[in-house]
Amino acid sequence: MGPAILVDKSTFQSLSKKDVFFLQQYYHVVYCSTLFYETRADLAKCSDIEAGKKEVSKISYKINGMDTCFTTEFRELLTAELFGYEIEMDCRPILSGCKDIVDDEGNRGVIFDEPPEYVALRKWTEGEYTELGKQLAENWRNSSKNITLDKAKNQSDSFKKIKNIEELKKFTTEVLENPEFQLDLLQLVLKGITFSQDIRNKVCKRWLDRGMPLIKNYAPYVYYYLLVNLTFYFGVSRNLLSDRSTNIIDLEYVYYLPFCKVFTSSDKFLRGFSQLFLTEGQTFICGKDLKRDLKAFCEYWEEKGNDERFRYQQDYGNYPPDIPGSLTCSIWQKWARTGRRKQEKMTPEREKEIMKKLKPIMDQIKKPEKE
Repeated sequence: MGPAILVDKSTFQSLSKKDVFFLQQYYHVVYCSTLFYETRADLAKCSDIEAGKKEVSKISYKINGMDTCFTTEFRELLTAELFGYEIEMDCRPILSGCKDIVDDEGNRGVIFDEPPEYVALRKWTEGEYTELGKQLAENWRNSSKNITLDKAKNQSDSFKKIKNIEELKKFTTEVLENPEFQLDLLQLVLKGITFSQDIRNKVCKRWLDRGMPLIKNYAPYVYYYLLVNLTFYFGVSRNLLSDRSTNIIDLEYVYYLPFCKVFTSSDKFLRGFSQLFLTEGQTFICGKDLKRDLKAFCEYWEEKGNDERFRYQQDYGNYPPDIPGSLTCSIWQKWARTGRRKQEKMTPEREKEIMKKLKPIMDQIKKPEKE
């Protein structure tokens, strides 16, 4: 499993099946619900229904893979954090549907339900468009349309002096850390998620009972979500960012940056805006550069042959071969602290021992299916 890479639709559509094969070979590919909804929306854009289905099936076929996942939808993460659950923003995707498994010998394990996106994608690949897919698509809302914090703009002379996006982010940070605006900020999030009034009251009461702390300390992911949204909103207000509808949609990809090591996009807006929020340990790759990099691996292994690639994988696993100037190689050199080294070969005895330990857990997983 390689470094987690978040792929947006602009990059994904540019990749061939061969590109995707090597993408999944050297990265842990992370998708978000925004890509799913954009893909589903392609059906509505096509006047020829059959052509639309064919295009969506092609995309859904590429999305499926062994080392891929859908990270949890951002509204679920916001909701969970507001109710006291810790959201870890450590460059790893967060998976939903976790279940604890305990076998008859007392050994514990964890399994995850298949995400609804994969259920729908599997049907799409087979040419079926179920009500599940439609229902998921209908749940897609642009919460950024609800953004407004005019009080902050009107009361601050510094807002009028903002000249670039770096100053813009600094101003937004000052707003978010101003004690006067904390209740407004909390209500802003609650409005964006469209909670019922009863739920809003419970969330506010919980915050009040804990002494009205700064959102930054109380709910770090909520703070990050607000930082992204308000930076965009204030940027549009100052004519530093465009408010075109595609930007409002693409903004959602930025919500998922805390759950990946690498982000790739070919979109002009995301290329600039996302880098405001990437941390020192994260990397941005332009979609065309990633495609060129993956093509280099394809050409490298076509020249070497499948037998040599198989022998290499036996020795080094998914660690990429040295290709001069490769972005992927440079990312692995920073990410994999141990560097490239030969793996210990699996002996038949060791394999038998592992399977013996796994069998009780696998039997426990299958029990509900039999019942």
